[in-house]
Amino acid sequence: MEFSVTFDETRDTIRIYYPQINTGEKLYDYIEEIDIQPKFVDCVEMFFTGFESNLLYRDLDLVEQNL
Repeated sequence: MEFSVTFDETRDTIRIYYPQINTGEKLYDYIEEIDIQPKFVDCVEMFFTGFESNLLYRDLDLVEQNL
């Protein structure tokens, strides 16, 4: 698994899929709740490439809100 996505990129991707997650606090809570696995690379929190493909399986309530 490749960890090459920064937190900012993760945040922006989640906001594209779920615009209702519109505050920093909601975003941190969401990332923690759905357990997107981070890894620290050179003291920088990184997320795995392709994490967004798992979003649909992590929170069906949000998916339904976007329909």
